[in-house]
Amino acid sequence: TIGKNNPPVKFSEWYNALFRGQAEVINGTFEFEFIIPKNMAYKIGVGKLSLYADDPSQRIDAAGAGTNFSIGGSEPSPPIDNSPPILQAFMGDTTFINGGITNPNTTLLVHLHDAGGISISNYGIGNNLMAILDGGEPINLNDYYISNVKDFTTGWINFPLNKLSPGHHTIVVKAWDTSNNGGEISVDFLVTNGEEIVIEQFGNYPNPFEDKTTFFFNHNRSGDDLVINLSLYSAYGQEIKTYEFTDISSSYQVQFPELDSLLEFGGKLPSGLYLARLVVRSLTNGSKSEQVTKFIVVN
Repeated sequence: TIGKNNPPVKFSEWYNALFRGQAEVINGTFEFEFIIPKNMAYKIGVGKLSLYADDPSQRIDAAGAGTNFSIGGSEPSPPIDNSPPILQAFMGDTTFINGGITNPNTTLLVHLHDAGGISISNYGIGNNLMAILDGGEPINLNDYYISNVKDFTTGWINFPLNKLSPGHHTIVVKAWDTSNNGGEISVDFLVTNGEEIVIEQFGNYPNPFEDKTTFFFNHNRSGDDLVINLSLYSAYGQEIKTYEFTDISSSYQVQFPELDSLLEFGGKLPSGLYLARLVVRSLTNGSKSEQVTKFIVVN
């Protein structure tokens, strides 16, 4: 099409999506509900509706499009809306805690909610869904947002971030609703050096505990398959019990099943200080990390 090896070709492109959402097909029918954003061309013109459907159980899909309708103009008496959209941002997955660690290749996840819906229109200047990494050039996120099934008021952005440099980073996400009210959120994160798995935090809650507690850890390789070994020791180094788990597509924060000392040990552990040793190995690249923490039992 650029004319390097063949004559250039001119073509028309539908470049400005106004809504991208999902519906459930029930007995062969479906429906959408959404609000057209103010940020659009008001001249009446031809619109296009593109659809894709799939049935995983039967492994079949379908696609189609229609242009037999017009779009444009404006609502003469729209409802008053002065409330900005609400944003929540994460790195890797929704268990991420602001300021946490990640690897150089991760995903920016943003949950957005607004009663009027989120604008994904590219029309005009300045009201795009965008991300700004470390104060750099804005990244357009319009094509990465999709509304939830049967709910145009809320949805998700999934944007891949690759080859991030090691160190601290801040990413700011800005969004506008269909009434052009703006909102933003920022998330801080630390990119670890290289591909080695790093345990950021290892502990348990409650701590001290009497009968029950839950161990957890945060790590930098969200999405990896992990082999996890947890060993409990007395303060004198005597091994009490060892557990081994496999966690497929692990989240940023991994929680163990609740430990009930009455069931696990046949009775309450004596009061005192104990040690827990965690060994984590990534099945993706074989890297391994370990950490030790203290916990206290009270009776």
